Amino acid sequence: LVRKAFALPAGSILRFHIVDTNTLATLTVRRTATIAGLLQTAVDDVSVISPSDSFTLLAAKQISGQFSNVASGGRVDAFVGFNTDNSPKGDPIGSFLVTYDNTTLVLSDFQPANNSPSSESRQPAVRKSWLDKRSSPDTGEE
Repeated sequence: LVRKAFALPAGSILRFHIVDTNTLATLTVRRTATIAGLLQTAVDDVSVISPSDSFTLLAAKQISGQFSNVASGGRVDAFVGFNTDNSPKGDPIGSFLVTYDNTTLVLSDFQPANNSPSSESRQPAVRKSWLDKRSSPDTGEE
């Protein structure tokens, strides 16, 4: 609970880690929440989340601004976690639809990476290379 205003300046990160459909910390702001930084998400186990689940991450008297990496109506990648330098661990494991309006920020419509329409574009170049050339995924040799 933030009793006054909350500001996420450019260059900052607002990160939420979803353990399951019942375990999520929601940021509640009694006044205005101003957002301008990055939104990042992590998911412990994709098998416990379905496209029909929704997660209210932020509730405020008023939300202003926009995340630098995703607008309302866009999708944000989900990872298994993040390294100490804030880089994601591995490739995206899925993505969420991000919706925010004047008072709430919600993640919904989780799509696992292998079912996501853009999953092919998220494959690492090395993996795509050895898949295209039918080389061994264990060694990466052609």
